[in-house]
This record gives sequence, C-alpha cells and structure tokens, in this order.
Amino acid sequence: MGTDAAFQQARDIYREGSFSKSRAEITLDPATTKPILADTVISGTNEDGAIVAGTVVDEVAAGGTSITIQYKTNLDGGSTCNVGGSKSPF
Repeated sequence: MGTDAAFQQARDIYREGSFSKSRAEITLDPATTKPILADTVISGTNEDGAIVAGTVVDEVAAGGTSITIQYKTNLDGGSTCNVGGSKSPF
C-alpha cells in the first residue's frame, strides 16, 4: 500500500482486469472471404434487436473465423452495455 509497485499493480488490474474493456470475441460462420482491417467500423444487432456498433481490434485474415470487436458502451453513445470491474467474472 502506498508504494509505486502497489500503484502499478492496481493500475494493471484497472486497465487489464475482468471486463475492463468493452470487447466481444465473435466466431464467424462462415469464415471471411476477404481480410477485415483493424479499426474497421462494424455493427450488428443484439438479442433485443438494438444496434451495437464498434471497431475491429486486430486484422482478420481472409478465411478467418474469429474477430474481436471493441464496442461502444452507453458512456460513449453506443449500446446499453456497461463496462467495469467484476468481483466474479466467470
């Protein structure tokens, strides 16, 4: 407590901890036919039919089946999803 190491540890938990980022890992079926570049804007609908928008985190090669999307939350004008720490992530 009160040390530089403790501050760094707390910072790492805040930035990289459970649910610290509004990201979704999605499996594509069928696979992509063309590459999808990082930072490409993408949108879809959730189970309630609401539009969810975001950007592709890492480039997906042609034939890829896995994509990570950084989606907008209600704080930045996006969906009603919230992001933050979780005491029991799974």
